[in-house]
Amino acid sequence: ENVVHQQLLVYATLDTVYKTNSIDDEYQHLLCANDFVPSRVTKLSTLQENSTIRFTLINGNLPVAVQVFTILNDEEYSIEFHCKHEITIERLRQIACKLLNVKSEFYQLTIDDVILDDNEMSLDAIDPDSTNIQLHLVCKAVMNSLITYENKTITLPCNKETLVSSVLDQACSSFCITREETCVYTLYALDADQTQIDSAMTVNDICGLFPEKQTKIPLLMKKNRVLKKH
Repeated sequence: ENVVHQQLLVYATLDTVYKTNSIDDEYQHLLCANDFVPSRVTKLSTLQENSTIRFTLINGNLPVAVQVFTILNDEEYSIEFHCKHEITIERLRQIACKLLNVKSEFYQLTIDDVILDDNEMSLDAIDPDSTNIQLHLVCKAVMNSLITYENKTITLPCNKETLVSSVLDQACSSFCITREETCVYTLYALDADQTQIDSAMTVNDICGLFPEKQTKIPLLMKKNRVLKKH
């Protein structure tokens, strides 16, 4: 097989890959993870597992166009990709969460307001003849972290076992923050004492800082510079 290695900026879209390689999407498409074709507007950063993203150039396209809609922080988002009829609901959910940059454990797919809770069911079982499927990705978490950073607040789903380090990683990703060695980001509970939160703590530990039971946990994220030792 012919393998081409290219370096692209992480905030580039798949459209850049198509243009760089002169791929005509009337005839060929880029297959990802051997089971789905992302749309050209997909950000490369959402496809990353590590520093390398691998695509396979295929003739034509996969037969089913899937659109997934969701609401994040009161804004509506949608993504689109192509796949085969045999794909499972579980795999669809994984792909949707990956492309929308959310934690899959807190979301479920619905179609026409019906929850798709049989993870092993395939698209074939929903509609064997359809070539266009519209789904919604719905948050099922009963707890949320409300994180404020530089006068902007986002909502991230969580549960009592969620690690603070995971909340922090997701917050940095949602705020489009690139981690630097010269900076460290810290969370503070917006309780009476504005307590600094250790990254090894869990959400349940944070709940203990508040006098009443919390389902929406207010947190503040701060950026601190790290002084280098000479």
